[in-house]
Amino acid sequence: ALPNVPGSSKAFSTIPGKAFDFEKATLRIDGNDLASAPVVDSESHVKLTATLTAGSHRLAPFFTASTGDELGAYYLIVEPAP
Repeated sequence: ALPNVPGSSKAFSTIPGKAFDFEKATLRIDGNDLASAPVVDSESHVKLTATLTAGSHRLAPFFTASTGDELGAYYLIVEPAP
């Protein structure tokens, strides 16, 4: 958390954050779980690879918490295979 700034209320940036307790990341495409990988505390990202057919797909990447709850990924970068 950062130091407070002048104002009538406490700045959002002064409130300490709470880390998520994710165990794995999963790539769900068209309703099928195609790839999963463990979430490692020391890493800043998880890389998953899947082969897709040409055309439109429903992409639903998510994280699984230690409680078993699923939380959708905030963003995803898709790159073509080399």
